[in-house]
Amino acid sequence: MIYGVYTKDAVESKTARQMLRQLVDAVREIGLSQQEIAMPESQSWLYDSAYTTGSESQTLYARWTSYAAAESMRLSLYTLVFLDSHAFLPCNSRPLMSSMELGWEIPFPASLWEAKDPEIWIRRFNEYFGVSAFTFTDDLLHRPRGLATASLTIATQNLMTETPGVDILSSLEASPFTTFCVLTNLEALVRDFTRCYYQMPPSYSDPNPFHILTQNQTKSFHMAIRNIGRIVKNMTSASESPHFFLWRTNELFIVSLKVSLCRPDRLLIGGIVDNSLIAGMAASTHLTRGNFVAIRRSAPLVPLHFGGNEGVLALLSDFSIALSSIFGEDPAKVTHEAPWVTVASYGILLCIWEALRRATTEIHLHIDTFNDLPRTPESCMLIFNTLMESTLLCSQATEHDRSIRDSRLWSTNREAFSTLLEEGQSLFANLIKKFCQQRFVWGIGPSMLAVLNELTNGVASAS
Repeated sequence: MIYGVYTKDAVESKTARQMLRQLVDAVREIGLSQQEIAMPESQSWLYDSAYTTGSESQTLYARWTSYAAAESMRLSLYTLVFLDSHAFLPCNSRPLMSSMELGWEIPFPASLWEAKDPEIWIRRFNEYFGVSAFTFTDDLLHRPRGLATASLTIATQNLMTETPGVDILSSLEASPFTTFCVLTNLEALVRDFTRCYYQMPPSYSDPNPFHILTQNQTKSFHMAIRNIGRIVKNMTSASESPHFFLWRTNELFIVSLKVSLCRPDRLLIGGIVDNSLIAGMAASTHLTRGNFVAIRRSAPLVPLHFGGNEGVLALLSDFSIALSSIFGEDPAKVTHEAPWVTVASYGILLCIWEALRRATTEIHLHIDTFNDLPRTPESCMLIFNTLMESTLLCSQATEHDRSIRDSRLWSTNREAFSTLLEEGQSLFANLIKKFCQQRFVWGIGPSMLAVLNELTNGVASAS
């Protein structure tokens, strides 16, 4: 199914979509999404009373295999929800499943799943939970992780508070995949809110960059992002971790989530649904370059240029980190990047490209109006200089010597700055092409490179 989604073959994509539908229908038909219905004994390995016969080694082996069977099913279902949310998101297709359907506890620590034998498994369990024996009861409050981990929905709700429980935080730290799933659920929530928001009657603009949600909802999402962000930051600082690259993926997913809050998906608000992932990404690229007008529903009430890029100011630091992460990897490792990571990264790059384009337009408008550069603290200058600084650090000219700094950055000299202003978008376009060239295994890179070449050649011909 993954191959069919991310290849550029339209027939394979259609087959993958049918397979996903069949899987989801089968899960619903047999009640597999509810843990107590599908596997009533899924927690038996926690209780002494479940294993009363046999030697100690036999009992330990039985518990280990019981855990492995339950965790296999849990990870399979969470993977299905993850893929359902990510597979056709770029073509603006709604997920077939809701996280509220999934009545399974969130996955246990990755180290338990990776244990090679029961002895390693029990040792890691004791180290993680701080117990010497299984003495839990069949009560959510007295299980090893408590109520906060009872399902994906409850875990997400718990993270949307100022003081999430220790159980849920330690569960995320112990499993980068669980963090994937929580971030995916938050992304799905944002998209659902956006769909509702753009069907409501027009209202005056909310200056808050997270403009889709109410203030209380914004606070809840901010808390979730902050709580998860702390964990991800700690994990990405430990480069020796065996899951380092998975945590780097979570870092990109957090930026992608912030982008969704601040800059709604153009396909979504434009009401466009494509028939394949590649087609959806191509359409998003064309929309980002201004080939379609997709504006906020409140736009007729305010000047069109008002606050066009204001929300990006809240993301400048995240964009710089994302660019460093996307272009800072060894090209040999990038080749094997997961396709959903490539899709998320490409979406971030499109948002940066659009922000640069808007900032460039605003600076040109200011120069034409006042015959002078805007002041350095103005939003358009802050955005342009910050994003160009990160772009130049990632470009081929400086990738081997980070000490090189373009003297035109943050310059108040109009003549010097104007040359960088004229080159800015083409420099970033070349950076995105480099991104696509490095990711040639799946159909995403070559397909988007062809779209970018078509766009840039068309611009060059027009000029």
